Amino acid sequence: MYAYKDTLHAMAMRKLVSKAKDSPKDPVWKVAPFVDQPGEYGPKSYFYEWEREWRHIGNLDFHQTDAAFLIVPEDSHSAARGFFHDAEAENLGPNYRCPFIDPYWSVEQVKAAFDEAQT
Repeated sequence: MYAYKDTLHAMAMRKLVSKAKDSPKDPVWKVAPFVDQPGEYGPKSYFYEWEREWRHIGNLDFHQTDAAFLIVPEDSHSAARGFFHDAEAENLGPNYRCPFIDPYWSVEQVKAAFDEAQT
């Protein structure tokens, strides 16, 4: 979950954590580790919401056709398409033909990318 800095979600989360600071059994501690708060923090910024690491024990078996979409910044879509095309042509890796989604796109832009992929 992303509770962007200074939003109502972030303020509510900080309030819950503050209230539970002396109560290690409070249910908020089951959720808090999974909440990032991207934003500007003085001279530094934290905007890595698409790089969340999820750990899994064991093998992950999937094929290139299993990918529903890839998260790629919009200004890199063309280069990424070229990269995957060349990897397939040179038998070096897969070619992901699924939609590329920019993490900062609006819902309408994401829907348009999926609609375009259907045609």
